[in-house]
Amino acid sequence: MKLRWALPAGARRYPVVLRRSPVKEGEHRITALAQGATSIRVAGLAPDTGCCFVVGVPLRISESSTVAWSKPMCIRGAVARSTEELARRLLDLLLRQQHVVGRPAQRNEAVG
Repeated sequence: MKLRWALPAGARRYPVVLRRSPVKEGEHRITALAQGATSIRVAGLAPDTGCCFVVGVPLRISESSTVAWSKPMCIRGAVARSTEELARRLLDLLLRQQHVVGRPAQRNEAVG
């Protein structure tokens, strides 16, 4: 499945992350994409399982991080989780990796 989205001009200079839920054991929930990315091909989705996707742009990474999240896009009857929970998880992951805003992530680099 190919997902596409638009980014506001100001967000194109930041790394982009894709979060999907649910995931199978051993899979990564959050995938870091290249700076300004506007699409990704998602493989391995079960044809009979619902799934939700959210795109995020970390605008500031600190104790009080700011992440701009898209509205959830869900398929096959899935229901999205809150963006507050997503922001907390992303912050934890980014701080653990000492991710620097502005450094382009490797395309399809898995985080988590």
